[in-house]
Amino acid sequence: MSATLAQLLQEVRALGLPAGEYVLAGSVPMGLAGLRAVNDADVIVSDRLWKELTRRYPVDHNAIGAPCIYTGRVEILNSWYCHMGNVSELIAQAEMVRGFPTLPLEWVRRWKLLSARPKDLADVELIEAHLVSPHGREGSPIRRAE
Repeated sequence: MSATLAQLLQEVRALGLPAGEYVLAGSVPMGLAGLRAVNDADVIVSDRLWKELTRRYPVDHNAIGAPCIYTGRVEILNSWYCHMGNVSELIAQAEMVRGFPTLPLEWVRRWKLLSARPKDLADVELIEAHLVSPHGREGSPIRRAE
């Protein structure tokens, strides 16, 4: 695990988010699978947790205008891009990876396909190669973040 990923996970852990109330999304599931380096962490939280966090942290807006909370390199959201399901569904689909609830790579692949930005399409190729690799996680190609 890269130092950056370990540091990001420590930042998430330090927030003390309750189990069953959040899921790691964005590129973090790819980092946890060893597919590429990551520089920030997207965390999707439940409505209840969002309300609690908005009393503790200022609400900002991310690059696409969605309300979010920034804590260091962690971006906390109460919704997800491309209408990939409601927050409760996303949290319910989480897989535990290294002690963190994480969106399954298939879900990450689907939203990156819908997003269709060049960097997301490159990530789709990495995920697809990983999902069909006969060697599992260790046999996956690794790409460093730009």
